[in-house]
Amino acid sequence: MAETTTNEAKISIKVFVDKVKKRVVYAEADHTFVDILFSFMTLPLETIVSLLEKHPDTKLDPLGSLNNLYQSLKDFPECYFATKECKFMHLNPRSLSYGHCGELKLEIDDTKPVKWFICRKCLSNNYSNSFFLIKLSAEAVAKSFRLLTDFGITDTSNLEERKLDMGREQGEFLNKETFTSSTMLLDVSLQKSTGKLLFEEVKEDFVDFVFGFLSIPLGTVVGTLMSGDSSITCMNNILKSISNMSVGRYLKSQVIKDILLKPHFGQEYSSLNHLFPIKGSDTTRVQFGFHFQLIDPRMNEVFLKQSGMFFVTDDLVIAPSSSHMAMNTMRKLNVSFDDVEKYEISIGLEEGLRMLKASLLSGSTLTKTLEHLLKKN
Repeated sequence: MAETTTNEAKISIKVFVDKVKKRVVYAEADHTFVDILFSFMTLPLETIVSLLEKHPDTKLDPLGSLNNLYQSLKDFPECYFATKECKFMHLNPRSLSYGHCGELKLEIDDTKPVKWFICRKCLSNNYSNSFFLIKLSAEAVAKSFRLLTDFGITDTSNLEERKLDMGREQGEFLNKETFTSSTMLLDVSLQKSTGKLLFEEVKEDFVDFVFGFLSIPLGTVVGTLMSGDSSITCMNNILKSISNMSVGRYLKSQVIKDILLKPHFGQEYSSLNHLFPIKGSDTTRVQFGFHFQLIDPRMNEVFLKQSGMFFVTDDLVIAPSSSHMAMNTMRKLNVSFDDVEKYEISIGLEEGLRMLKASLLSGSTLTKTLEHLLKKN
């Protein structure tokens, strides 16, 4: 029997390496590579975490506390959700540009596509080779020399040109609206000797809110919510690059630019508890000439039932509350009972944004988010 092989799509790029400082100065690539970089902005955080989980790389740091949040969502008992579809939606968010990104040469997002059944004669094969870009300017040559100067490189003999073939695994990493925000009450337990927040006991509204992080596309986090000042510098730079590109000369249309800069929620329905000034996408779909209205799986516009208290650790491990969880956490951290203080605090939009930002890079999300409130008590 002949041995089968998988022909994975590859993209070739030229990188220029400073041999002295051993770092990449810049790269030259065509639109296919830039399309993929821009497509990162449309990926929901859940998609990014799940992709990194499938392709672990010891050179990459864990994605803050989002890995724990994602695992907690997968393990969370379905009985606490309003409907079983609510958990499925959280674990399978899609951005508005999902279908377009599936046409890119290197498919980063392996989310299973929606299945449609239609007569083959109704289909059109009129696809474009590039989704986001029209063309790359000849000005790139002049810009490359400016880059060398910015990096302090005057001797080009220190530059080494390399050609790289990138597959899917290498591609994975990585003005606010008027909004009236509600508040949430949290019972937090603090270690007195260190000021570290150990865990908190919360109601379903907070859990509903935090699980919603995973449905937000990266571009919405970086652009809409963080105004281009997130914890991830390279993503800030991608957003700035998109913002500076003119429609017609580089980007295909204003619609494309808006999709990249403001992808909004990665699912059709959002919760009343999400706090942030963003909305779900339009639930009406037109596919092959037919109009579809997506079913709302929520109960009273929220995803979780009113079902008691939940336990949340500093690094966003979430589970239904029980006394042994608190004791196990204190035992694991070697904290004695007389070294614990309890507080009741209220959080709103400001703390929600702090929490989202901290969750991207920190394993102490709650401490970094709430320490300014705890100092007031």
